[in-house]
Amino acid sequence: EHSCFLKEVNDAQRIRKRIMDCCETATFKDQSPEERKRLLHMVVVGGGPTGVEFAGELQDFFEHDLKTWMPEIADEFKVTLVEALPSVLPMFSKQLIDYTEQTFKEETIEIRTKTMVKNVTKDYIEAEYAGPDGKKVLEKIPYGLLVWATGNAVRPVVKDLMSQIPAQADARRGLNV
Repeated sequence: EHSCFLKEVNDAQRIRKRIMDCCETATFKDQSPEERKRLLHMVVVGGGPTGVEFAGELQDFFEHDLKTWMPEIADEFKVTLVEALPSVLPMFSKQLIDYTEQTFKEETIEIRTKTMVKNVTKDYIEAEYAGPDGKKVLEKIPYGLLVWATGNAVRPVVKDLMSQIPAQADARRGLNV
C-alpha cells in the first residue's frame, strides 16, 4: 500500500514521480530538519539482484543528476538497503557479495542485513533485528520512498495459464518458452 514495486513500467513511473515529489518537498523553506531527512531517505527492501541493482542506480542518480539539479539538498540524500538474510545477493559467490558490500560502503549506501520488516506505514517501516546482546530490537526507519524488491510473484493470469498446460507444471517463475 505504501511502497513501490519494480515489476512494470507503471511502477517505474510511480517511483520517478515519488522521488521528484520528495526532493521538491524537501526544498520547501518551512520543512523541519527531521522531515527533510525523512523525505530524502530512500529505502529499498530486498537484497537480491533487483534490490541491489536498484539501490545502486538510485545512489548513482542522486550523485550524478540530482546533485546538479538540486545542489542545496544533494548532501542529504541517503539510500538504505534492507535484507532479512545475513548477506545481500545470497545466491551468488562470496566474492561477488564482498565486492557489492564494499562498493556500497564506498558509495555510502547503508546495508542492513539480518533485518526483517515487520510493519509499513506511510512514513516509516518497523524493522526487527538482533541487538548486540542477541535480543530482538524493533526500530522505526523513516523514509520518503520505499521500494519493495523482495521477489516477484507470477501474475494470476499467467499462473492460471500455467495450471492448464501440463508442460508448465514444474515452472516456478513463469512460463517456460
